[in-house]
Amino acid sequence: MPPDQNQAYRLAHDYAYALDHQDLGLLRELFVPDAEWRFNGVEQVKHVDDILQIPVRLANSFDRTHHAIQTQRIVFDGDTAKGVTYCMAYHIFRQDFVDKGRDQISVSHDYLIRYHDDYRHIDGRWQFSARLLNVVWRAARQVTVTEDLPPPPLC
Repeated sequence: MPPDQNQAYRLAHDYAYALDHQDLGLLRELFVPDAEWRFNGVEQVKHVDDILQIPVRLANSFDRTHHAIQTQRIVFDGDTAKGVTYCMAYHIFRQDFVDKGRDQISVSHDYLIRYHDDYRHIDGRWQFSARLLNVVWRAARQVTVTEDLPPPPLC
């Protein structure tokens, strides 16, 4: 696989990282300016400025998230490509059910997501031109959350 095609596969991993760490600068770099983002079953199309609100909305709704990229398949056709990316997304929130500040219960909403992606190769780099988020299934479970270290600085 040519190195520039490998870059297309990295986009999904960088997207997951950007969501989990609210890295809006990185997220913007992953999409062409006229990119489209859709949620399966919802007619509304989101563009880059809307896409940048996704990690903000997640941070306002959940204590933390973790998006784990799994299977990927991309078919290249010159400077465009189409692909599918499987992702397990864990959305954690905490709730005090008994005494405030004590007996916190953490719940994980686990999603199996398949992203249906379109890519464009522009100025030597691959970017998303469209993403369709398709939730295949969702489950909720109680979890124990520990404190997480911040990500190390990346060069």
